[in-house]
Amino acid sequence: QPMPIPRAYQGKISDDGTHVAYRMNNSWDEERRNYRGGQNRPIWIVDLKTYDLISPPWTDSKDVDPVWLGDTVYFLSDRDGVMNVWSFDTRAKKLAQITKFTDFDVKTVEAGAGAVVFEQAGYVHELDPKSGKAHVVTIVAAGDFPWMMPRWEDVTSRMGNIALSPTGKRVVVEARGEVFTVPAEKGDVRNLSHSSGSAERDPAWSPDGKHVSYFSDKSGEYKLVIETQDGLTPPREIALEHPTHYYTPSWSPDSKKIVFSDTNLRVWVMDVDAGKAKIVGNDPWMVPQRT
Repeated sequence: QPMPIPRAYQGKISDDGTHVAYRMNNSWDEERRNYRGGQNRPIWIVDLKTYDLISPPWTDSKDVDPVWLGDTVYFLSDRDGVMNVWSFDTRAKKLAQITKFTDFDVKTVEAGAGAVVFEQAGYVHELDPKSGKAHVVTIVAAGDFPWMMPRWEDVTSRMGNIALSPTGKRVVVEARGEVFTVPAEKGDVRNLSHSSGSAERDPAWSPDGKHVSYFSDKSGEYKLVIETQDGLTPPREIALEHPTHYYTPSWSPDSKKIVFSDTNLRVWVMDVDAGKAKIVGNDPWMVPQRT
């Protein structure tokens, strides 16, 4: 039956059925970090008999996903700059920060059976409310998973980030996380990366025609890879400072340097022989420093 509250979004009823904790409205961009606009509202906790309302202390943070465990409401809040798990004891009226991640946001939270579970950095964590300690839950999915078995795959329709060789006789392409060179007329397709378990992307051909560069996350973080265009010698991997996501590589005319940008809108220049890169430009207004 309809609940006697005028508006509600993303809420949970307490185990004893006497209270509901909820958000009043959704947000146009649930993933926007550190938004402090008018769409942010506090968590509302309503007594379903008296309709008395209380809220955890709140200023302007994005507070979402309220769940119950006993008399305590757990929810997600970015009030410290990163979305973490917080709790509010409805009897003691006490607010507490439960997790203190500084890198990746907590995405979802749920509670039940005496525990709190949440997703963060691609892992499911289980939190013991009594000790305040959390651990990563080991999840093993057993199945045939035919889409994960080794097989031949036609990637012709998935080619992108195409770069022409200086002679125009071959082209280097990225397709399904692999880097290939393809002849314009005669010859064989060459797979330069041979790494179906990682993502190789953004290939670029050196102007002297000798090398192809691309980014690879085979090690777990993106590195710059430089390889001979024939693929006959082992590739050279260059570790990048403060690894992140990289874009738009371009070789200098003398094939001695490579310029590229990153996800923080910084422009880097790599000395190919030395294997050293330095920042030559950035956009401080697009990516302001968090205070």
